[in-house]
Amino acid sequence: AAFAGALGGGRPACAVTALERSMAASESVNTLSCSQDLVVHQLSFGMMSNFQYLIQSGRQAVAVDAAWDIEGLKSFAEKRGLTLVGGLYTHRHADHVGGRHTGMESLPALPGAADLRPLPLWIGAGDLEGAAEACQLPPSAWTALAEGDTVRPLGDGSALEVVVVDTPGHTEGGVSLLVREVDPDKGADGKCADGVLFTGDTLFAEAAGRTDLPGGSEDQLLRSLSRLSKLPGRTIVFPGHSYGPRPRTTLRKELKANSFMKRARQRFPPSSVPDLPAAALPRADSAAAAGARTEEL
Repeated sequence: AAFAGALGGGRPACAVTALERSMAASESVNTLSCSQDLVVHQLSFGMMSNFQYLIQSGRQAVAVDAAWDIEGLKSFAEKRGLTLVGGLYTHRHADHVGGRHTGMESLPALPGAADLRPLPLWIGAGDLEGAAEACQLPPSAWTALAEGDTVRPLGDGSALEVVVVDTPGHTEGGVSLLVREVDPDKGADGKCADGVLFTGDTLFAEAAGRTDLPGGSEDQLLRSLSRLSKLPGRTIVFPGHSYGPRPRTTLRKELKANSFMKRARQRFPPSSVPDLPAAALPRADSAAAAGARTEEL
């Protein structure tokens, strides 16, 4: 079966017309309030069904895959009294980081990470050079993320942590970002107790990212999907594009309805792929509580 057409149904990442750029400010918003310390704002800017995110804790927020309309993103934050403190990125493609796609430099550059500077930027180590080239930023502008890293982009004293899970396949250095509250007792009975997972173009609702672009690998993507299936079923998934029947999903739903996830587990059983990083493993309190809760989104 063919993988989903991330990057706009087969077009290169920066194959964007002037009309599309002029319509980048077209905005829709979904907000998930997990707790007072974890709120996720899902925005959709642009004409390639991209999702961008603001992860809010208190009056601060960090962006995920901010591109297309950075001014619109900043305006959204400012209207809510939020201070934007940085940008996390799942992979290097220009519809996620902005800039220009290699080989298509004659096309207009998309707004993106360069427009967030001088705020800090984070991306998977394997995609850092590609993102720097696309955005015309020096590599030193980025912080490289590696498997198992635990970062606190909202500050060392913040209530949230981000755990990095390597998920190559769509690109060689793609990562998924598991966000959860530092204190396992806070929100242990809530709908986000097992964390929220930003999967970029690795996993969509009932679909998966394409693997026919430079740096893509079907085997690697299937292995990545199989690894992600080890997370608790109630983990909430926020994908990089609106390519499925719902804007967010859970791993439990994808295990039941996503043919790519099923294929991944058949071809690469979870026992045959590397374990998840220790920091991403379910906490005992959360796992016990999850078993007694009814799934809700």
